[in-house]
Amino acid sequence: MPPSPRVRRGGFLLQGLELTALEAPCHLSQVERELLGREILRCFSRAFLAQQGPSEKVGIESVAVNDVLAGGSWRVDLVLPWKGDSHINVLELATVVALHRQLAAWHPDSRVTVLVDSQVAKSAAAKGRSSSRSLGFALMRSSALQVAFGLFVAYGFAPTRLNIADDPTRFVDLRAPSSRRLFESLPAPVWHAVSAVRMRRPVASWARLFLLVAFDSPSDKAFLESLLAGPFSC
Repeated sequence: MPPSPRVRRGGFLLQGLELTALEAPCHLSQVERELLGREILRCFSRAFLAQQGPSEKVGIESVAVNDVLAGGSWRVDLVLPWKGDSHINVLELATVVALHRQLAAWHPDSRVTVLVDSQVAKSAAAKGRSSSRSLGFALMRSSALQVAFGLFVAYGFAPTRLNIADDPTRFVDLRAPSSRRLFESLPAPVWHAVSAVRMRRPVASWARLFLLVAFDSPSDKAFLESLLAGPFSC
């Protein structure tokens, strides 16, 4: 926690934490103590992030994407009927290509984010290639549309349980948006840091719940913000 205004002198007992950049006079003013406290929080954040090793199993879910899916105000814009039998991944990618055609007509030279609940279709569309011949034709059309109409597309994974676009296919109304939304409550540096992390399903769900509760509380969140922002902290 930041140093108390009543503390005039103090020392640090360190283990695995680098504070050489914090050399300062023994006597600090109130403003200097506050600045020192913020920098100490950043040191803890940097040390914490540096100790994080690779996970045994990398997740594919994003807390930020999940929050946008749960809290966004969505509407049905287009329904695509499909005839015949095709593999689900082929249909998912064909839907992405149909969206590219729509963007080419209505919003050329634009940057867009497309959320797909098929990891296979999402990865193939992002790379622009696939070893599957059944996906190759759709990928060629997708690439041609993006190059010809200046479409810069980023792809995100939308978990099926949160994919609101599936509601009409199940003959139900679109679900109401969540009343609590991280994209409205998180500071920009924390939101960017959270967006950069991929998690497994249980961790992603708990992480969003924790952040909603933590940032809805009236307590001082300076330490938590500094810890979570990491390299995005100001």
